[in-house]
Amino acid sequence: NTFISSLSFLALVVLLSIFIIQMKKHQEILGIKLALLFGIVSILMIHYVYLLEMNIEIVHAFAYGGLIFLFFAFFKRWAAAVIFSIPIMLIDEWNQYINLYPTYVEYWELNDVVLDILGEIFVLIFLFSMNIKSNNSKVKWFKKSEFIFGLSLICFFSILTLTGIFAIHQSQARDYTQFVMSRLQNYNVSWHVHGLTKKVYYIMNPKEAMGIIVVFCITLFYLDSTLAKE
Repeated sequence: NTFISSLSFLALVVLLSIFIIQMKKHQEILGIKLALLFGIVSILMIHYVYLLEMNIEIVHAFAYGGLIFLFFAFFKRWAAAVIFSIPIMLIDEWNQYINLYPTYVEYWELNDVVLDILGEIFVLIFLFSMNIKSNNSKVKWFKKSEFIFGLSLICFFSILTLTGIFAIHQSQARDYTQFVMSRLQNYNVSWHVHGLTKKVYYIMNPKEAMGIIVVFCITLFYLDSTLAKE
């Protein structure tokens, strides 16, 4: 964990150095760029300190930071690039929980999904520092494909949870439940101590995680509309 922490810090220093170099080359709306950089780095640090179970999980941010290049190249808008990549994150965490590490992972790690999105936003802000902006769309926000898709995802999970097909915890599972999001024994306790590293970390419940993800997406919609190229 100490090695990963040192490596992560070094990577952050390198990335911030590149950011500064790019901002010197592209000084348009420098204040906004610095504010976005400060905001995303602050949130990443908070997540790193309080929400990571193990420091090695920071690789999620780098992995999805790389993936967002492809999605942004295709969709040309921040919100669309992130929202359409969310199912990949959810399936990835489901696969680890159900198939890869069923005896070790005791819950659907939505903490990691939030980290994935933060990694993507970091890269989008990096591109913005080089004046690579979203395309300006004249389509109303509620008619955009990413809004319709995101709203459909929320409705999908809400309906499946309310009907009991998905259960937030195994104690809430019914005979016909197909997916249990958590098998933690002390589910009502948010703060946990890792058995090996002794790190204290916070596990977001699905409502908290989904709420944060929605806030991120709304923010991206706003940035798309205000910072897009003409």
